[in-house]
Amino acid sequence: IPVELSRPAVLPFICGDVNNDRNGPNVIDLTFLVGYLFRNGPPPPILAAADMNNSLGNPNVVDVVRLVGYLFKGGPAPDCP
Repeated sequence: IPVELSRPAVLPFICGDVNNDRNGPNVIDLTFLVGYLFRNGPPPPILAAADMNNSLGNPNVVDVVRLVGYLFKGGPAPDCP
């Protein structure tokens, strides 16, 4: 009997969806990122989703500022690598 194995489709991450729950970017993602950066919280499942200023580095306070601006001040949307 022939058998074909296939992998389920993996959708690309959503830029700014820091906790990777597919519902972001939102305040929960902001809280997750602040917890990671300043409270020794768990790292984002996909670090690139938290690199919202496309600096090709680890998430940092600049990414927090970008997300705050986007969510509360009408700033530019997150721009991930």
